[in-house]
Amino acid sequence: AAYLNSLMWAVTGEKVYANKAKEILVAYGNKLKRMDGADQALLGGFNGFQLAYALELIRYNPDGSTSDILTDTEFNQVNNMLRNVFLPVLEEFYATPAYSNGNWGLTVTRTYLAFALLWDDIDMYHKGIKFYLTGNDNGTLNNYIDAETGQTQETGREQAHAQLGIGQIGSICELAWKQGDDLYSLNGNAVMKAFEYSARYNMGYDDLPFKMMT
Repeated sequence: AAYLNSLMWAVTGEKVYANKAKEILVAYGNKLKRMDGADQALLGGFNGFQLAYALELIRYNPDGSTSDILTDTEFNQVNNMLRNVFLPVLEEFYATPAYSNGNWGLTVTRTYLAFALLWDDIDMYHKGIKFYLTGNDNGTLNNYIDAETGQTQETGREQAHAQLGIGQIGSICELAWKQGDDLYSLNGNAVMKAFEYSARYNMGYDDLPFKMMT
């Protein structure tokens, strides 16, 4: 809700949306202390990305100037929640030997990069990009996409997760693109091949190559 209302603010310029996003963000900033459970890396990845985007969107007016919607205290309060609750979960995932399907690593990296941009943290940005390119995890460019065919590590699982993974890759590539870094064209336009592979399969074609990927 915070993310969608912040998008509406950016599109319409109507403060009612920004104020609702602020209400939600500040409430979480006041309340949320920890994440628990085996899926906390997914929780941190899915929700952290949206909260970071919402916070940055309402920090500014649609024309790019700083808005008066959030006070500095409120802005820092939400940032502290992201740093103290979400970031440690992401860092722990990066520091843990690989144990998951690729969408986990991709969702963690997407949020890690979103935090880096929100906080103007160049070291964080480079760490996230390095993991995406060379990390020992299924959620990296080399391990998630077969550069020859576009098949992904989760293609043989089911399409919800397969498309989730390439959607996260698209977000990662776009975050980097806005910083002047082209991840789209790497490995012979592997990302494009993954989207085309998925699209062709879901259109009903049965002529796609398939091989086991671990």
